[in-house]
Amino acid sequence: MKKILYFMLMLLLPVCWTATAYGQVADASRIKHFSLQQAVDYSLVHNWGVINSGKDLEIAKQKIKEQTAQGLPQINASIDY
Repeated sequence: MKKILYFMLMLLLPVCWTATAYGQVADASRIKHFSLQQAVDYSLVHNWGVINSGKDLEIAKQKIKEQTAQGLPQINASIDY
């Protein structure tokens, strides 16, 4: 029984390896090659955490402007003839 299982495993194992290898070759056209600086620049542009923190920073700046505008004196003027 063990010999039959071993034989079946030996037959199926190369098939699994070739399927995996072909799957990696199909994705080889999408592989990008970067230098270290290019990799850092790419990660800063495409990292969701960095993108979200940049948006949070802009929201905080707008809230500061809003609070500053509320604290400034309000001027009401009218002209009649």
